[in-house]
Formats: sequence, structure tokens, C-alpha cells
Amino acid sequence: REQQASGGGGGGQQQQANNGGGAAATTDDVIGASALCEALDLRTILKPDTLAVLSPQLYATFWALTLYDVTVPHERYEEEMRRLRRTLEDIDRLQGAFAGPSGGASDPDAAAKVLERRKARERATTALRTLRAELQAHVERQRAVVQAFKATCAGWFHADSGSGLAMVHLLAHCILPRVTFSPADAIFCARFVELAHKHSAPNFSALQLFQAFFNSLSTHIFACTAKQASNLGRFIHES
Repeated sequence: REQQASGGGGGGQQQQANNGGGAAATTDDVIGASALCEALDLRTILKPDTLAVLSPQLYATFWALTLYDVTVPHERYEEEMRRLRRTLEDIDRLQGAFAGPSGGASDPDAAAKVLERRKARERATTALRTLRAELQAHVERQRAVVQAFKATCAGWFHADSGSGLAMVHLLAHCILPRVTFSPADAIFCARFVELAHKHSAPNFSALQLFQAFFNSLSTHIFACTAKQASNLGRFIHES
């Protein structure tokens, strides 16, 4: 997950979970939340007061997803592809120089250098092709997850008369336990909240969530290590 936090081009190493079955994405074929609910038997893990305001499907979805699933670092992909293209241009320029009238005949190692550059070009070309494929797969995965999110978020938060109780339980059982794990998890939590707000999940309130978060922030900071506190700060910065 540290790689995902930095947004590097290694996103394609993340296991792809999209089965690509139907036209409409659901959490069953994209996220696997239902299977996780059954495997963990969440109704015996979560307390009744939590289940009264949060669905097991929400809990399973939150913990099943990763940063790779909810965001695509386009800038980092583009930066790496530009670097590879510059490498190819440099190799071609050197190859052109050695293909001149002298052909590097005065250099006994000229042939070896030409071969070395040819192999370097092949490696850079393969890396660029692979990175483009990874970007496409990453975009498709993120799109499928967002579609599943939109299709299922209507049943995640149960009505609680506007008391904000659902947001308190979301913090206690999802956001706060995960946000301090790593920078990637901190960014994931911010993106998850952003998606819930953007797609107007019923009974979700970003205002009540952050009110509850900041009301308890000082308590959590004093219980954190320096790295955990840094991750809390990253969550605030990304939100």
C-alpha cells in the first residue's frame, strides 16, 4: 500500500478483482463484499447498536477495498511514461550518431555499445507498453468500483433521525481504525468519504462525520505514535 500512497506506476501489480460479467457492476462481482460478510459473519462481530445504523455490506465494502480501487494517479503514470519516452529519444539520438559515416569504426567496442543500446531500447519500449496497459486496467477497475459503489450505497446507512449516530459508528468501526495504518490507508479513507458524499449516499453526512472526527481528534492524537499522527494529518489534508 505504500506504493499506492505515492501513486507510483506499480498499481498494475494490484490483484484485479473485476470479473467483467454483467453490464451493471455490483459489489458481488466487483468488490466481493457479500462473500466477506458471510465469511466473517459480521452480524456476530458488530454490536446491535452499530448494526442499527450501519449495514454489514458497508463494513465489508470499506475493508475489502484498497486505494488502488478508488483512485487512479494519472499524473504519476504520465510522469513515468514521459520518462520512458525521453529514454527512447536519447537512445535513438545516440544510435543515430553512431550510424554516421565513421560508424564508430575507430572504437573497437562500438558494436557492443550498439547492441547494449538496442537492448536498452527494447526494455524501455516493453516498459512503456506495459505501463499503458496497467493504466488502462487501473482506470477500468476504478470505474467498475465506482459503479458498484453507486449501485449499493443506498442501503449502507440506516436512518437515525439526523442524530449523526451513523457517522459516529462509521468513524469508530471504519475510518479511525484504518486511517492510522499507513499513508495509503489515510488517503483511501479520505477518498471513500469523498465518494460517499459525491454520490449522495442516503443518510450519509460529511458535515456530521467531520464534526465527530474533530470533536475526538485530540484524544486520538495523544494515543498515536508519530507515524500514526502523521497519517491522521494526511487524512485531514486529503479530505
